[in-house]
Amino acid sequence: MSDDKEKREKRLETIRALLAQAESTNFPEEAETFTEKANALMTAYAIEESELWMTDRTALGELVTAEMLIQKPHADIKAAGLSWLAKTQHCFVVRNHRMYVPPGGSRYNPVGLKVFITGFERDIERLQMLFTSLLVQCDRAMFHAPQGHNEVTEFRRGFITGFFSECTNRLELSTKVAEKKADEETDGRFLPALIDKDEMVEQAVAAKFGELRSVGSNSVNASGWNHGKGAGANADIGNARVGNRKELPQ
Repeated sequence: MSDDKEKREKRLETIRALLAQAESTNFPEEAETFTEKANALMTAYAIEESELWMTDRTALGELVTAEMLIQKPHADIKAAGLSWLAKTQHCFVVRNHRMYVPPGGSRYNPVGLKVFITGFERDIERLQMLFTSLLVQCDRAMFHAPQGHNEVTEFRRGFITGFFSECTNRLELSTKVAEKKADEETDGRFLPALIDKDEMVEQAVAAKFGELRSVGSNSVNASGWNHGKGAGANADIGNARVGNRKELPQ
């Protein structure tokens, strides 16, 4: 294994271990600490690897389309959240409008929704880990949300929508700050490289899927949305912790 590949695997192991600890603990404060560290590393690594990509187009791996199964319940709403997050990680998500039934399964009992993520391998890895982390936080926050709603299902769908909408807004702002800083540090070469990367992703999506249809948004439960938006505002996305990349663990 090359030194660069070994270094990357160690970094991914560190992030996965932190997220696993966040998922396994029953203490919200402890989970937030682990998730905060994981997201800080993901954000910083993304900038670092994109800087390398400017001179080495193999730094982010191959441009691929990966399949991902989003489990029930509310798989369609979660898939929408993933597609919003994908844009902050320079990826693109195509959703299958039909629920997925595994081979040999019953069409009356689908297990979830299959989506297709197009992007560079490293960006997709980070997106999937980020999405998993935020799902854990969303579920935990939703469990602690005020109970007693008459329309529980609609409340939860609204909560998930509000949560991922707010997280995406926060990530977009923090990513722009980090990318602008990287552009200044590279004498204006970083942002044009990102534009090139986004165009390559768009071309790959068009070549694989052809003309796509946008999925319209439906009205959501206002109470659920507001509670989810509030939880999303407090979710750990690592945005304030992108700093000295020289001190990142190797």
